[in-house]
Amino acid sequence: MASNTLTVPFNRYILAEIIIVFSTIFYAFLWDRDTLSDLIIFSFLTVLLYFGAAKVGLTSPKKKAWSTLEKKLIITSIWLIGIAWFYGFCTQKTSLENCIIALNISFVYVYYAFVQHFLAQKYLSLRLYSLMQKWGLEGLKVHAIVYTALVSAFLFAALHINYPHLIVVAAIAGFLYAYYFLSTGRLYTIVISHAFVASSHLYWLLDDNPFTELMWILDYFK
Repeated sequence: MASNTLTVPFNRYILAEIIIVFSTIFYAFLWDRDTLSDLIIFSFLTVLLYFGAAKVGLTSPKKKAWSTLEKKLIITSIWLIGIAWFYGFCTQKTSLENCIIALNISFVYVYYAFVQHFLAQKYLSLRLYSLMQKWGLEGLKVHAIVYTALVSAFLFAALHINYPHLIVVAAIAGFLYAYYFLSTGRLYTIVISHAFVASSHLYWLLDDNPFTELMWILDYFK
């Protein structure tokens, strides 16, 4: 009888994937991380996985027609962004200079969110989902996508261990974004949502500029 499980032959690409995974774990949990090092390491891993994903059996889910899921994500994102900006307005932080800084942070964060979610969704969620299928969990009452999103949420939160105040939020966002990606096949909606929601809340609510490590680049060109 033919098997329906997903099998990927062990080859040099699988070995490279194992090395990448353990290197990422080492970096995430043992390295004294900052945003600049995140950008460098995650960009490097994104390039590797972009060219090697198909070689290790990872294929993105087919994109589905726009549905209420997209509408809910967009409406929720706009609502959360509005709360952050409204808080900034109420606390009299929204000077023109601060607004320009906040917008600049958001646009830079788009790339930061892209490399995060390329790894978190197009690699981690897809790899977990393929394992769920291999183990036959797609036939259970609770769909394999839900199990995958739960495990992805836990790992996504664990990767924020250096930012304790963000762990719970990262877990919730990790679940929602993984579920959305596996259900719709769309990555860029997640990237835009994450970039503008996270940057606006970090800047207006927590008084945090996540890209302070990059300011030396601007100073260099002055």
